[in-house]
Amino acid sequence: MAGRWQNLYDLNIRFRFEEIRQLIYQGYRDYEVAKQLELTPRALRELRKKYPEFDDVFKGAKKYLAKKINEAMVKNALGYDFTEETYEEIIYPDGTRQQKKKVTKKHSAPDVGSGIFLLCNYDGENFKRKDSNTTTMTDNVRIIDDLSEVEIDD
Repeated sequence: MAGRWQNLYDLNIRFRFEEIRQLIYQGYRDYEVAKQLELTPRALRELRKKYPEFDDVFKGAKKYLAKKINEAMVKNALGYDFTEETYEEIIYPDGTRQQKKKVTKKHSAPDVGSGIFLLCNYDGENFKRKDSNTTTMTDNVRIIDDLSEVEIDD
């Protein structure tokens, strides 16, 4: 059986490391990578166990992808400036056409969801997410069913 794995690895896997990295960078899951390599998920797991350099391709690509996602989330959480380029076509009365480039500076506002996620993960001691079933009202808040019972202070 060891010979079969070696043959499969040498003929179908060893030269495809860069292709595998690119699939993982695109968000492919392990079973999807296996399908692209024409392997079963079980065969992929076996090959990763048997060949550490093959497993390192997966681990390295996933680590790189996690780093890039983290960088994007930080950028999104803080907000950022960017430049947008558009082109508009101008048609003159004589029928001639000209492309005019328009450059606009824009700002992407900070994303609160990304900020909360990052704070909860980076500074969990000070920022904790509450369970969705947890009430956020304090004990000092009183719900009034009938407005006729409300006392108004002047």
